[in-house]
Amino acid sequence: MAESTTITAHLLMMACDALCPWGPDAQLTRRHETKRPCQETTLIRRVSSFGWQSCPPGRVQLHQCLHGCMMRDNYYKVDFTGVSGLVRYSEDGTIIYTRIRLAQWRRVNVALDTYDLVTWTETLISHLVYDPGESDQTLYSEGYPPDGTPVAITNTYHTVLVVFYYFLAVVGITLSIVCLVFNFAYRKKKVIRLTTPLLNYIIVCGAIFMYVSVFFGVLPTIERAVVQMQCIVHVWAYGIGYLLVYGTILAKMWRVYQIFHDPTPNKMILKAWHLMCVVGTITGFGVLLIVAKTIAQALTSPQLVDDSEHSPGLTSSSVLEEYSVWQCYESGSIPFVLDLLIFVYLGLLQLVGIILAFQTRKVRIPF
Repeated sequence: MAESTTITAHLLMMACDALCPWGPDAQLTRRHETKRPCQETTLIRRVSSFGWQSCPPGRVQLHQCLHGCMMRDNYYKVDFTGVSGLVRYSEDGTIIYTRIRLAQWRRVNVALDTYDLVTWTETLISHLVYDPGESDQTLYSEGYPPDGTPVAITNTYHTVLVVFYYFLAVVGITLSIVCLVFNFAYRKKKVIRLTTPLLNYIIVCGAIFMYVSVFFGVLPTIERAVVQMQCIVHVWAYGIGYLLVYGTILAKMWRVYQIFHDPTPNKMILKAWHLMCVVGTITGFGVLLIVAKTIAQALTSPQLVDDSEHSPGLTSSSVLEEYSVWQCYESGSIPFVLDLLIFVYLGLLQLVGIILAFQTRKVRIPF
């Protein structure tokens, strides 16, 4: 009832603006502030065509043609502010107003549906009349429409995933420390001495480095400076740990291969310091690659790229959300190429170790 009364009163004001002699005449006279002539020839044609009331012949003031053809003929050329607001006319002298039916797409339970609204736009003040059950809050959750600017959201690792990886890393570090203590406590035992305790220490330390790299690899951050540090430290921790572990294992495998492949009485026996030199050489070359990668990484900045796991979408408030993630470098850049070389080198260490192990798989020790 309240909405109906408002609309009815609004239409009455519009009617007053259209019909009251003081409304359009006064406003038109005030806006133009000129005396416009009625041309007799034009008036005669208008009267003969439509039968409208004629203005007196000759040059007369505009306010004297209240119901004449000149008023009718010139309504559509101007607009004015009346009781109801902004009043405009069409070429045939009728008031222009528009009633627009609006519908909004909404995502409810995954599916999209439409909800209708009504808006009135015939005055300076737009009158928005909602259907039953609709309001500003149902149209937009904040009570006002968005400005159209997408909301940029930077994703990082999920908390559950981070906790899971951190837990595994802590377990791995704990087991590594246990192995380190065990090897040190029983270093004089024959079985431990045959495995070269010093090399065992290096393997365990390398494993600890690799587990520590997990904390930097899944560090949940969206700050550019922290991401830059994360990219550098993670490569150092993981690379050094990998080199120490698999470089030492490769050196041990080489000694086993050298002892049991084509054994001869005068064959040189590899000592622990020989193996340490092998480990140092393997690790040193890997460190050079990591240093080059670090320099290249320090000269570039992490890049924000589109998150392939989350497509852009609209919120319940019709706000567009765009998702992105940090990556350490662009594909094809110098850090990318150096990173690729590092992983190729680390992969070759494992490949050579597998080949040596394959060559010694059928070793027989005579008694």
